Amino acid sequence: MWEKGTRVKIIGGAKIGLMGTVVVKRTETPVNDIRDRFLVEFDESMGGHSGNGAYEGKRGHCWWFDYCLEKVTITDGISIEQVKRKNNFY
Repeated sequence: MWEKGTRVKIIGGAKIGLMGTVVVKRTETPVNDIRDRFLVEFDESMGGHSGNGAYEGKRGHCWWFDYCLEKVTITDGISIEQVKRKNNFY
């Protein structure tokens, strides 16, 4: 459900409305954490980090989220939801 390339939007917490993209799933780049997580790189700085070594993202644009089966997830007070694409062209 939270696959690489999935577009997301912040709906609660810091910078509501900010868009981002899932760039890493925990299974691709293991980190010292037992939970299933995924990394989102946001289009603008949101006060995060650059990927914590699992990804070379822009400084302040990345945040790890806990994996869940719903289309909305909350981690560290930041809520995101999956955004349905209008078409396949960018």
